[in-house]
Amino acid sequence: LLSAGRVRESDQHADWEQDYEMRGPDGEQWSQTMTSHDIYAYGPDNVEHLEVAPGGGVFFSSLTVHGSYANKTADHPRLAFATHYVREDSWVYRADLQDLVPAD
Repeated sequence: LLSAGRVRESDQHADWEQDYEMRGPDGEQWSQTMTSHDIYAYGPDNVEHLEVAPGGGVFFSSLTVHGSYANKTADHPRLAFATHYVREDSWVYRADLQDLVPAD
């Protein structure tokens, strides 16, 4: 595994921490803190840059480390659409996501 931790000082990536309410399949509830992460071993020598045409898109596996640099253009917002496909027999622990789609 590569060395990782909290986001280092950067104008490219936000350092955040947020508590989420969790709910297990048995109804147990708890709060869990999630944070942004930075993988320290990545740098210009081991990053593959993708150029995407306007209106285009890319797809990533959950096992692929991916991200983008900050969009610093005030008049050209970067729009994104993210979706996750979850197997029918999987359990999503975040309560706020469970409330979006009924479990049954």
